[in-house]
Amino acid sequence: MPIMQEKPWGAEVWLIYSPKYALKHIVIEAGKRFSLQKHTEKMETWYVSSGDPMVTLDDKKFEAGSGDIIHIDSGTSHRVEAQKKDVEIWEVSTPELWDVTRLEDDYGR
Repeated sequence: MPIMQEKPWGAEVWLIYSPKYALKHIVIEAGKRFSLQKHTEKMETWYVSSGDPMVTLDDKKFEAGSGDIIHIDSGTSHRVEAQKKDVEIWEVSTPELWDVTRLEDDYGR
């Protein structure tokens, strides 16, 4: 059964959580961004299904587009910002969903 997680920047729905992988649908609202973060073990692959997010990977910042696929290795700092439109991302990852170190956060978490 899907689990909805409300976030200050939008929402995510955990669709699959298994011992081998996880699948989430993430929505970042226009003008918002999630924390600059990294993971010790977790690896992620994102499929941008809509919007033109500004993506930060370590010291690189670039605009992605609908249809782009982005892989994030463990230890890589990363952030997504929805600029003028909402952004939707499908995330497939290893199952360590609680492995998060926030480096910067707009919401004081």
